[in-house]
Amino acid sequence: MANNHQNIKASKTNKDVSFEASQFIGPIPYSGEIEKLEKFIPNAGERFMKLYEKQVAHRIEIEKSVIKTQNRNSTIGVIFAFILGACSLVGGIWLSFAGATSSGITISVTGIGTLAGAFIYGTRSSNKELHDKSKQ
Repeated sequence: MANNHQNIKASKTNKDVSFEASQFIGPIPYSGEIEKLEKFIPNAGERFMKLYEKQVAHRIEIEKSVIKTQNRNSTIGVIFAFILGACSLVGGIWLSFAGATSSGITISVTGIGTLAGAFIYGTRSSNKELHDKSKQ
């Protein structure tokens, strides 16, 4: 029987490893990064600009839609508030002439007071929101 001995030498080598990372914030990378991408992706800069322009146009359309919807909702709210206020005032006056004076006054004052409270609350909320946005 033959004895086969193998000598295995383990060697340890030191290797330097480096890692580089870059980050950009925004829709368009830095010009140096675009130049690097141009080597791998033809017209990368132009493609980024088209993508950015599409995104800006999309955001503008969304903002227009939101503003239009908010204006419509505001107008509808004013119309319904007027109807509600007029009904409570007319109903209160009718009850007062019908003999239920205290009920008529209560309904009129409550209806108008509720509308005034909602108006004041909405105005303050809008002013606070504008003030907070101006701080940014």
